[in-house]
Amino acid sequence: MWGADPFIGAWKLNVEKSKFDPGPPPRSGTVTYEPQGEGLKLTLDAIDAEGKRQSYQYTAYFDGKDYPVIGSPVNDTVALRRIDPYTIEFISKKDGRVVRAAKAVLLSGALSYRYIAKGKLKGQPFEIIAVYEKQ
Repeated sequence: MWGADPFIGAWKLNVEKSKFDPGPPPRSGTVTYEPQGEGLKLTLDAIDAEGKRQSYQYTAYFDGKDYPVIGSPVNDTVALRRIDPYTIEFISKKDGRVVRAAKAVLLSGALSYRYIAKGKLKGQPFEIIAVYEKQ
């Protein structure tokens, strides 16, 4: 498509540079992107504000179709679109309804990216602006 994918690898959440509204933010988080044909496999491991481990994963392609998510309490499918080499769009659904729309945008030098998400969780709106740094 565009050559080597700059998202591939492990990324650590920088909690101090991130915003979770409403809070509280997680204590830590790591997202790993692995190549999977014309798509990717994503694995997220995090420690939430109460100290509980959370983990989910999926394999999806950049075709806008829904793919199953394993382990997430928030969504059971995700659809991906590649906007350009530095931007991925994510649409997350639970029981067929959109619960989160997000974009991951690589920042200058491709050593960090910003994950911007909006949606509703348990009927309450939320917004996340998370900064992840390449490991």
